[in-house]
Amino acid sequence: MKRFSFLKYLLAAIPIIWIFSRINFKDLTFVIAQTSWWTIPVLLLSNLLVLFLQGIRWWLLIRTFLPEVSLTRTLSFHFIGVFYSVILPSSASQDFVRAILISREQDYSVIWASTWISRLLGMIVLFILSLYGFFSLSDTETVKSLEYLVISFFIILCIFIALSFSKRTTRPFRGLIKKISPAKLFSGFERIRNGIYLYRERKKDIALVFIITLCTHLILFISAAFIILGISGKLFIAEALAYIPLIEFACMTVPITPNGMGLRELLSKAMFDHLGLSSEQLGVYILVFLFSTLLRLTGGIPLLFLKSKKSGLSRQHKNHM
Repeated sequence: MKRFSFLKYLLAAIPIIWIFSRINFKDLTFVIAQTSWWTIPVLLLSNLLVLFLQGIRWWLLIRTFLPEVSLTRTLSFHFIGVFYSVILPSSASQDFVRAILISREQDYSVIWASTWISRLLGMIVLFILSLYGFFSLSDTETVKSLEYLVISFFIILCIFIALSFSKRTTRPFRGLIKKISPAKLFSGFERIRNGIYLYRERKKDIALVFIITLCTHLILFISAAFIILGISGKLFIAEALAYIPLIEFACMTVPITPNGMGLRELLSKAMFDHLGLSSEQLGVYILVFLFSTLLRLTGGIPLLFLKSKKSGLSRQHKNHM
C-alpha cells in the first residue's frame, strides 16, 4: 500500500518537475512581478463559491427523496470529501468519500444515486461547454487536432447516460453481474440502480440541478480565463471553455494521481502551447492554482469537528459506565 502511494505521488510529480525544468527562473520571476495582484483573490473566491455550489446541488438531489437531510449536514460531508480528494486518485474521489460517509446514516441507494446523477450532469455540462468553446474558435487546425478527443468524450457520455436510465441497455449486464457477484452485493447494486431510475420522474429537480451545475462550471472556467488574463494580459474565454472541460474530464476519468495532479499540469501545458503562451507563464499559472489545493484543505475543519464530537460522546459514555 505504501509503495502504491509513493508511486502515485511520483507520477504526479514527474510532469511538474519536467515543466519547471524547462523554465528560465529569471524570466519566471519577471512574469510573477508582472502578474496582476487580483489573480489569487479571483481564484480563491471563485473556487470557494464552486465548492459550495457543488455541495448545494448534491443536497438538492438528496432532498428529493430524503427531505430530512439538512443542507449543513450535507455540506459538512461534502467538504470532508473535498479534503480527502487532495490525496486520493481522480478529481471525482470527493464524490466517493462524501457518499460513503453520509450513506452510513441515510438510505444508501438514494445517496449513491444522487452522487452518480450529480457527476453525470457535470459531465454533460463539461461536454456542452467544451463543444461551445470549440465552435467559437476560429482556429480550425486546433479544432481538428482535438476532434477525436471530443468525439471520444461524447461516446463515453452517451454510454453513461444509456447505462444510467435505460433498463433495456443494462439488462444483459445485470444477468452477468448476478452470476459473478455475491447476492448481497448484487442486491445493493440493484437498489442503487433503481434509485437512479427514480430520478427520471423528477425532471424539474434535474433541470434545477443542471442549471446550478452549468453556473458552477462557468464560474470555474471563466475565472480560469481571467487568471490567464492576469498572468499574460490576454483574455481567452472561448479557449478556456474549449480546453479546460477536456482537462477536467481527463483528470476525473484517469484515476492515477491524487486529484489529477500532474496530469492536469501536463494537459495545461498543451493548452498554453496552443494559446502561444510561454513556459514561464504556465509556471505562474501552476503556482497560482496551488492555492486552490490549499483551499481544499479547509475540508479538514468539519472533519476535526466530527472527530471531536465523537470523542466527546465516547467520553460521556465512559463516564456513565
